[in-house]
Amino acid sequence: MIKSSNYHTSFSFLDSFDFKLFDKVLFDQEFLQKERIKSLEYFRENSLPTPKVEEWKYFDLGKISKLDFSQSRKIKKEDKNLLINDLPNYGPRVVIINGEFCSNYSNISSLHGKVDFHNFLSSDMPIKQVNLNYIKESLSSNTDSLKSINLAFAKDIFVLVIKEGCILEQPIEFINISKSSGDNVCVNPRLIIISEEKSESTVIETCISYSKNYLWSNHVTDIVLQKNSKLKHCKFQNEGLKTFHTSKTKIKQLTASEYNYYLFNNGSLQSRNEINSELQGSNSVCDISGCYFISEDQHSDILVDVQHLASSCESNQKFYGAADCNAKGVFQGKIHVGEGTLNSKADQISRGIILSNDSQIFAKPELNILAEDVKCTHGVSIGELDEEAIFYLRSRGIPEKEAKEMLIYSFILDTLNEFNSKNIVKIFSELIEREISKKFVLS
Repeated sequence: MIKSSNYHTSFSFLDSFDFKLFDKVLFDQEFLQKERIKSLEYFRENSLPTPKVEEWKYFDLGKISKLDFSQSRKIKKEDKNLLINDLPNYGPRVVIINGEFCSNYSNISSLHGKVDFHNFLSSDMPIKQVNLNYIKESLSSNTDSLKSINLAFAKDIFVLVIKEGCILEQPIEFINISKSSGDNVCVNPRLIIISEEKSESTVIETCISYSKNYLWSNHVTDIVLQKNSKLKHCKFQNEGLKTFHTSKTKIKQLTASEYNYYLFNNGSLQSRNEINSELQGSNSVCDISGCYFISEDQHSDILVDVQHLASSCESNQKFYGAADCNAKGVFQGKIHVGEGTLNSKADQISRGIILSNDSQIFAKPELNILAEDVKCTHGVSIGELDEEAIFYLRSRGIPEKEAKEMLIYSFILDTLNEFNSKNIVKIFSELIEREISKKFVLS
């Protein structure tokens, strides 16, 4: 029986569970089948949480619960060509369309010997036992509705391993394209990234959607950083206004690892990005930052939870946003410092610009400090564009719209200041500049 704090749903795809999907994979079939079935059963019993559940207070899954979603269908080759042709190419890439690997459009051959890429349905490469343990941990069913849907209905499972000691100069891009031309469709991409010891790499996730009807893209990404490894992980979410986007990213950091995350959320009707990092090894560093542009009736909810579970760890959270028309932006930032840890440092800041009388921005900082040797700061500021600054720029002959765009750009660019990669800063500063003029009216 579904609890009162959960929505009742009747999704068509629940009746299309594919028991034989992973029958021929090299991975532990019995384990995978068991976990998929447990996930399906969990969702049937619990469905989707309502805002009565504290962590869902600012994001209502009610619109999703009232719609009927089915599984996506195969896309014709000519349609795939149209989807791919106009995309930028930053280097080696993996293309995933509606949760399925597209080998003809992917190219990571230049990284041979430095990375291993596995997709469960067709890969025959062996996997180290230690990495198999991480994968099993990631694929174990749990008490989370969105992860349960994802595991039960993922059409493939993707694993990227950056090999020990390898330093990658070029970013690896994962392009997730979701498309529906008929029914409302639910897509469930599943990605696992393992950075082996002393490796350094950059991964860019790009999320795009094309849909006449409603589309729900439900992403799960699990990441492990082994000792002394470094990973820069960026995400550009640019889906259409008929798309619901839910995403859960979980990071496990071992000793002296360094994780840098950047999110640029520019799309979707409703989006919920959860990032959870566990600093399990001492001397680890975690930097999670980003921005969001929302307009019309868009809703963006970003939840960050950083757990300091070992001594001498450092974390930073920085998210800025701009909201126009009837849009609503939310940032929920949590810092947990575990009992008995020493020399912990954690900073958090959230800022927002409201561009219309009807737009809203909320921030909810949360600190849970169970140790004494701690340096923690947090700050929130929400307001409008500075009229004096606009007047100054206009007095120098700059049109009002352009002046406002310049102020938004300089404001948002601060979120990239601490990202230690010229290439990434260039890519995302150009994306931000381009999208400002497209996104906001600013009249």
